[in-house]
Amino acid sequence: MKEIEIRLTETLKAIYQTDSLAIINRLSGGMSNYTYVVSVDNAKKVVRIPGENAEKFVDRHIEWQNLQIIEQITDNPKTEYFNETTGIKITPYMEGTSLHLTDDFDIKDIAEILRSLHQKGNIAVNDYDPYGRLALYESYAKEEGHIHGEDYYRVKEHFYRYVPYLKQFPLTLCHGDAQRSNFVKREDGVIFLVDYEFCGNNDLYYDIACFGNREIELGYALLEVYFGRPVTYEDKHHFLLWHAFQALQWHNVAWYKHLVGLSEKLGFDFSKVAQKYLKSAEESLKQADLFRQ
Repeated sequence: MKEIEIRLTETLKAIYQTDSLAIINRLSGGMSNYTYVVSVDNAKKVVRIPGENAEKFVDRHIEWQNLQIIEQITDNPKTEYFNETTGIKITPYMEGTSLHLTDDFDIKDIAEILRSLHQKGNIAVNDYDPYGRLALYESYAKEEGHIHGEDYYRVKEHFYRYVPYLKQFPLTLCHGDAQRSNFVKREDGVIFLVDYEFCGNNDLYYDIACFGNREIELGYALLEVYFGRPVTYEDKHHFLLWHAFQALQWHNVAWYKHLVGLSEKLGFDFSKVAQKYLKSAEESLKQADLFRQ
């Protein structure tokens, strides 16, 4: 049994005081956590165990406060267990399929879920603070001896030309990581948005850019349905700026993971992921320039 699964089993025994436990499978998606479907006394549950050094990127106290807000305003399954120190979270298992594994969904449902969230106003306990967050993530890589190259600073400077434009938009409750892997389609067809660890008040276009992080055209389609009108050049410009920012952000996360040895430990080259994100940021900014009004 893997070390992480031994830890999982011991944690479940301590919480539920039972030996009637089984690990069913690990869920795919994401590069920050280990997420398992387990059986406890014949009841299926989902357990999230944060990955190595995940605490550097998520404040678990803030996450728990926001999660309690989310559970009051959505029909998401209620959290059974949350440990602010370890970041371990347990919820009832919801039978369904993550949308990164299927194209069988209606974009109108995604628009409605996000719109419902955004219409609640700036009720998160924190602002996402993208610019402060990027600086923090850069500092983690620097602490491990990484020196950002000229290409990185050129792309970052390109993005920062547009920060005054982005700062004019109001902040509202946002998921913060609304990519397809965090949408789950239940067997009855109902779709839920899960995993709110990056939740905070932010520009609503940020969430839409997250959903289109791998398929820009899908993001444009969501924009059109979300607003109920044809997509404008400014919509695309706005969307692409956040698309670029997210790539810069995850570029730093990937570099950090590589620098602390996770590429070797997990057999997954995070340095190549980092390079891919930087290229994506550059391409998104070039497209954003074309749509500038």
